[in-house]
Amino acid sequence: MMRKAKTGVIDLSQVKGDGLLRIVEIMRALDGRMEMLTFHVFLYVARHSSPTEGVTMEQIAQDLGLPQSTTSRNVLRLSDFAGINRYTKRRDAGLGFVHTKEDPTELRRKVVFLTSRGQKIHDELMNYIAVPSKGRVVASGSVGKEQLNRIMERMNELRDARRQSDAYMKSFEFELKNIKRDIQKQKAQVMAARKVDKDVAKAARTIKTKN
Repeated sequence: MMRKAKTGVIDLSQVKGDGLLRIVEIMRALDGRMEMLTFHVFLYVARHSSPTEGVTMEQIAQDLGLPQSTTSRNVLRLSDFAGINRYTKRRDAGLGFVHTKEDPTELRRKVVFLTSRGQKIHDELMNYIAVPSKGRVVASGSVGKEQLNRIMERMNELRDARRQSDAYMKSFEFELKNIKRDIQKQKAQVMAARKVDKDVAKAARTIKTKN
């Protein structure tokens, strides 16, 4: 049951709560250790870029109030391969949600775009955000009963449509598993490369000792 905030006004927090929980569940399924800042950068790139026009590292840093080094580290984490692990001193596998290109007008400048994987994840996340349609917002996070009824009707329509599109949901869940498997595969490849490097170094030390 909805929680009433004021007379004639109903709090939307519970309506939005389920969607927010689902968003968190999806992101945790992809990366259980993702930091909020990394997620913030991902949402910013998704909001301010397009397939033909990306967003620069400088713009991300400026608008989010981040140091350039922090911005670069989080963009790398969202890319196919993350930065150098401070403990292992090796490059970790990334999430594959964004990619970067050199700005043709300024080669030292990096421009960030969503990958097809990142776009698919972002599109799915947006399905769980309830955006009020036309109407006056009565208070922060609250709307009038009439507007709420319209929102609830729309949400019910969306729920019905989602129930009727089981094939789509199964497809998305399957894609989600594939993305997660790809990330795990990339991590396994990185670990395998590390083992090869370690074995080569060990063999080299053995040969040097014998000589």
